[in-house]
Amino acid sequence: MSQQRTFLEEIADALIAEGGEDLGKVKLIFPNRRAGLFLRRALARKIKNPVWAPEIYSLEDFLFQYTDLQIADKLTLVYEMYSSYRKVNPEAESLEKFFFWGEVLVGDFEDIDQYLVEPDHLFQSIQTQKELDDAFAYLGDEERLVIQSFWKSFMPQAKGDQLHFLKTWKLLVPIYQDYRKRLQDKKLAYKGMVYRSIAEDCKGDTFDPKQGDSQFWFAGFNALTSAEEEVLKYFVRETNARIFWDMDDYYVRSEQQESGQFFRQYKEDTLLGKTFPEEIPANFEKPKEIDAIGVSLEIGQAKYVGERLEELANDPAWVPEETVVVMPMEHFLFPVLNSLPEGVKQVNITMGYPLKDTPLFGLLDAVLDLRKNTRTKRDGDTAFEAYSYRDVLAILRHPYVFSTVTKEASSLIYTIEKDNIISLDKADFADAGSFIRTLFYSEASPLDHLLALLNLLYESLQEIQPEQADLEQTNLEQADLEQTDLEQTHLEQANLEQTDLEQEYIIKFHEQLMRLKTLLVGNEAPDVTLFQKLFRKVAQSVRIPFSGEPLKGLQVMGVLETRNLDFKQVFVLGMNEGYWPAEAATQSFVPYNLRKGFGLPTFDQQDAFYSYLFYRLLQRAEKVTFLHNTSNETNLKGEQSRLLYQLKYETVHGEHIKYKSLSSDVAISVPQPILIQKTKEVLTRLGEFLVTDDESSAHQRLSPSALNTYLDCRLRFYFRHVAKLYEPEEVQAEIDPAVFGNILHHALEFLYADFIEKKGSRQIDKGDFDSIRKGVPGALQKAFEMHYSLGTGKQFKAEGRNLIAQSIAKKLTMEILKNDESYAPFEILGLELDELPLDFQLTGGRKVKLKGIIDRVDSKEGLVRVMDYKSGADNKVFYGIETLFDREHPKRNKAAMQTFYYGMLYLDKNAVAEDTKVLAGLYNSRELFNDNFQVELELKSEGSRGKGTLVQDIRPFMPEFVGGLKTLLEEIFDQATPFGQTEDLKKCKNCPYNSICHRD
Repeated sequence: MSQQRTFLEEIADALIAEGGEDLGKVKLIFPNRRAGLFLRRALARKIKNPVWAPEIYSLEDFLFQYTDLQIADKLTLVYEMYSSYRKVNPEAESLEKFFFWGEVLVGDFEDIDQYLVEPDHLFQSIQTQKELDDAFAYLGDEERLVIQSFWKSFMPQAKGDQLHFLKTWKLLVPIYQDYRKRLQDKKLAYKGMVYRSIAEDCKGDTFDPKQGDSQFWFAGFNALTSAEEEVLKYFVRETNARIFWDMDDYYVRSEQQESGQFFRQYKEDTLLGKTFPEEIPANFEKPKEIDAIGVSLEIGQAKYVGERLEELANDPAWVPEETVVVMPMEHFLFPVLNSLPEGVKQVNITMGYPLKDTPLFGLLDAVLDLRKNTRTKRDGDTAFEAYSYRDVLAILRHPYVFSTVTKEASSLIYTIEKDNIISLDKADFADAGSFIRTLFYSEASPLDHLLALLNLLYESLQEIQPEQADLEQTNLEQADLEQTDLEQTHLEQANLEQTDLEQEYIIKFHEQLMRLKTLLVGNEAPDVTLFQKLFRKVAQSVRIPFSGEPLKGLQVMGVLETRNLDFKQVFVLGMNEGYWPAEAATQSFVPYNLRKGFGLPTFDQQDAFYSYLFYRLLQRAEKVTFLHNTSNETNLKGEQSRLLYQLKYETVHGEHIKYKSLSSDVAISVPQPILIQKTKEVLTRLGEFLVTDDESSAHQRLSPSALNTYLDCRLRFYFRHVAKLYEPEEVQAEIDPAVFGNILHHALEFLYADFIEKKGSRQIDKGDFDSIRKGVPGALQKAFEMHYSLGTGKQFKAEGRNLIAQSIAKKLTMEILKNDESYAPFEILGLELDELPLDFQLTGGRKVKLKGIIDRVDSKEGLVRVMDYKSGADNKVFYGIETLFDREHPKRNKAAMQTFYYGMLYLDKNAVAEDTKVLAGLYNSRELFNDNFQVELELKSEGSRGKGTLVQDIRPFMPEFVGGLKTLLEEIFDQATPFGQTEDLKKCKNCPYNSICHRD
């Protein structure tokens, strides 16, 4: 394949041919600065002796030489627009509400000036047919018909939304006029404002190009605005300027090719047509290797490019600067960078990245969420500011925070989750370290709060890179904010080539926040809600300009950045419809018909321009690889770009394109059964539940819930109690069934314990219950505060679903008291008895350590009741002692098994007279409100439909129960019985380990 000259090499050759050793007389103007850098490299390679270099400009830099105005940043433009809007409209909404359509108006006014449209004509209000006929008589037939088709819908009278439209429409001319004057007075401008002024001077022959003996060359232009076109025509007419069009014969000659639309117009122009060469270059149809590769999911595209680049990097002949990776959407950037092989030593990124997509935005926005969600709570006469645990944890877990203060953040996270703290007092952070204190204990305004946090983050990075300057110096001198060009200061001082990416995030955010602070001077400070919305809009509209040595290494670019540049090897990601070309989404206050009629740009021109960039990128390339997504999942574009279809069906390359579809063979493996054999290590762990001489493991005892877990699933028992794979601690802001049961238990304990202490007796009489009921709210409050680990002096205040939980808990407590009152008098022997230990004898001399907590024991007239509170769907019916240990029995009653177990513990620890009965009973909420409620367990025969026998005394059942328990424990400690999975998949539904077994 023969060596082709790039567009910039062609210009370099022309410069050398015409200028010889004195190129300094040539002023060369490109659409952007980037092309000038690459041209300098092309000249350096061709010129061996010292010469005067040409002056190279971007069009913007070139034209701004002729004005004393400075380009304003976007935030300033929107704010000045808002100031004009407020002046014109006394009923103006807030800046936050205005911001979005303020950005739209900034864009519209830019277009109006760039395309030299008269705002008085565009923004006039048409109400009659005569006005409609007269207003646009100066336009051509086609343009007039398009505009009239819009205004006819408002006749004979506007209505509904049309009235709102007209109300704002009438304000736009005075806004436009005041906006431009306001900027002019401050020596500021937007680009179109300056371009229009110069274009009008050029049209009126009042423009002074200050030519001297200079020669003006314009190169690489296309899709000119009306102002740009007027400027180029002036220089061609008055200075005999040369224009180098970056085009190809293929799309210029074909009327069907939208990519050549603008060149065909310029070629027909009486002035610009003279600048076209007699023979238009024909590079596009030269042989090329083109691959079109479909990849499922976008990350796959980045991985494929990484693999191809690794192959290239291993080739000694590879020149990285001649290879480009083009991505039409910014979200491809980091997947591509993370996929680059080690062999690619240098990379130049020439595209911007939205601030809103940076990790730092997530942290700053989380801090604003924290402040926005802060609630003022009261404890009596004391008010305090409280944070939600969700907001606090989101901040503490953010990578920037966690990596900066790992130990302190970990400790706070552990405490919050372990103690189930759902509300944190702002004052709790007053004595924390400086970083945590800045996050959570700031009295500053939201804006100053973020600035202080950025300074701290920057300082923490300085410990890693101490050679960098102080943030205030790196960004700007705060005292001179109003007089400082922030963008220029940033570029001069930040030195992006040496600044870490995180530092660049910080600097850019600091710059934008300081600009916002300056603009808000003299205005009422926005509250945190308004400020957050404003902050988000600013972050969405600002991009980080990645920087590097543009002449070295692999080039990574957006679509626009490829303009005027040629590469031998091209990789294009995201060649999907909606990405390239982009979706038609012109944000404008000016309706489509009016834009079209007045010659303002529409998505038709956008399509033509992006089509041009597509063919221009290919015209001098030798090897091109297109990658497109094949998945149609949510938020993904699965249809390949129509530009690829054009390439296939309309060009000479179509039959030579190699199509591939990459996919991974997905083999769905059948989950294999999990069986844990009782190896020496497993038996050692199990041995912790056996009585030994080692007292260090004395606390390791089996509870009845652990035994029920084993009967449900041996493997789950192993994970939880042997391997100790505990579920991660999570804050429970809302009450789940297990927590609700604990709260009910504690409330009843507190209720009776407080009354017993107050009465000085354990005897409960019928007359006591009026007093006991008065204590219900306090007992419930105490139980909730215990669950949420509220400190001394802080009260629990139920909110949301917890209000419902509190109400249900109160209702259940009252119903239990009602049943207790009907049972009174009785004596309470124990409440929430501490873990009662029992060393249970097995064969071979082994003893298993068991434990249990009995909710309540009471006594009356020769009957001791061992009571258990159940707030779930438990019932009292069981079908024999043997069924309590039969894991296969469909109606195995776990609650009954636990109740007998508690009775066994009580009998083991207490001497009970022979004539005293011991009843194991349940206060189960499922039946609590039934008439004739009974606490006794009910023994029924298999298949029986009638009432069973109430168990008034558990002692006759104890031998069989103890025997069944012994058999169960022997199995647990039997080396030959492995820990296997249950066959009942219903039991896996709520198991925390179901993902391990692939049963989730």
